[in-house]
Amino acid sequence: MAKKVSLEHDKDQTIKALKAEIEQLRHELSVLASEKQDLEISLQTTTEHGDIVEAELERINRRLHREISQRELAQAALQSMLEILIRDKADLEAILEAVTQHGDTVEYELYAQAAESIRRSEEQFHTIAEATPIAMILTEPNNRIYYANATSGRMLGTDAQMLPHSSLDNFYANSQDLDKINQLLTEQGNVRDYEVVLRRCDNQTFWAMASVYPLVLRGECVFLNTFYDITPLKESEAKLREQAQLLERRVQERTRELQQEKEAAEFASRARGEFLANMGHEIRTPLNAIMGFTQIMQADDELSEEYRDYLQMIYRSGEHLIALINDILEMSKIEAGKIPIKRTQFHLPEFMAVLRDLMTLKAQSKGLDLSVEIDPRVPTYIYTDEGKLRQILLNFLSNAIKFTNAGGVTVTVQPGGQNQLKFKVTDTGVGISESELPGLFDPFVQTESGRKSGEGTGLGLTICLKYIKLLGGEVTVDSTQGLGTTFSFTIDISPDQPTPN
Repeated sequence: MAKKVSLEHDKDQTIKALKAEIEQLRHELSVLASEKQDLEISLQTTTEHGDIVEAELERINRRLHREISQRELAQAALQSMLEILIRDKADLEAILEAVTQHGDTVEYELYAQAAESIRRSEEQFHTIAEATPIAMILTEPNNRIYYANATSGRMLGTDAQMLPHSSLDNFYANSQDLDKINQLLTEQGNVRDYEVVLRRCDNQTFWAMASVYPLVLRGECVFLNTFYDITPLKESEAKLREQAQLLERRVQERTRELQQEKEAAEFASRARGEFLANMGHEIRTPLNAIMGFTQIMQADDELSEEYRDYLQMIYRSGEHLIALINDILEMSKIEAGKIPIKRTQFHLPEFMAVLRDLMTLKAQSKGLDLSVEIDPRVPTYIYTDEGKLRQILLNFLSNAIKFTNAGGVTVTVQPGGQNQLKFKVTDTGVGISESELPGLFDPFVQTESGRKSGEGTGLGLTICLKYIKLLGGEVTVDSTQGLGTTFSFTIDISPDQPTPN
């Protein structure tokens, strides 16, 4: 009896130690998940800030285009009025010439009508010129001003009536702008939408969009100069550039921080993997000894049936602990991205026959039927990772048999999508509630039936999901409580299928 108590005490201590390690692993997994979420939130925030700046730039750009369109409309209206004025003056000059040549033979009424038309045209011209938000200045070839509208006076900080007879050159802040405009006039005949810096009468400078068009009035060449104040737009653009540069610096700083955090997380993951590998080795060594001695002791013919049961209980507990350790190690390898994919070609019917033989005894021990059905359209040889596929199917079959008390378990294989196979593992067991389905593949999560059984680690389905994705497939679950469950998954079987990251 003392030996029995000692064995049970050792088993309890081992289980407690392993449970403590599992809790520590859960905590580390939770910390890593939190860090990952923080990284994603930071990246999303950075992206959103970039979108805000981009949206502001777009808004400014739309406003600039809208204001330029308004300026173009005003210029077009002014151009039309100038053309009317030129035409009416030409008509008047023709009439005057006719009067000079023919004297009284030309009716005076015709001259009066032409003069009235010119007067109305000039009134319309001045009305439009004075109302437009664009500065309009008429200059002679030497840039001497002889007309400026009211907007010109407000823009240049003086009374518009004071501008005639002065030189427009005096209002250019940079002589280079004036030289460039003269060059463009010589090369192109006109200047359209050229950004310049002008100087007000109080010596303050501002940005303006300049256009210059040559006209002929009274037989003389003149120039229509238009200016549109774009200082607010320039200030907005400068501010946005500053914000963009600031944001870029912040993004670079945050990127460096994220990189450092990523490296720290990877280091922690590697350290955890090494710790788990070492711990797994350290735990398996005494467990193998315990399980070996239980088998030796069970071979003793003088051992009572009660002690045989105790030894069998110890052996099963050891098996459970080793399975738990293996699942944890496998999960840590998956998270570290250290699971290699070894695709080979193998005979599918033989593979499924061996799989059925492995699980037949376990199914028969519960009085269940185990069947394998392969669709005739399925190829005899397939190309995938044989070991990973075997582990996936063994896990699904073990769960199906464990949670089925009557009826049977069926495995079907049929064509999936292009270069894919579809596997189904269907049981007539207790089923899974709808509320438990969303978290079914989460690590360390078990269904109510799984918790009642007292078996499993809550990692088997998580590992299956990871393996299925590595093999290029997807998994679905269809379950009804009391009627059974079907796990369906696909895998790629193409020889040239790339290995997912």
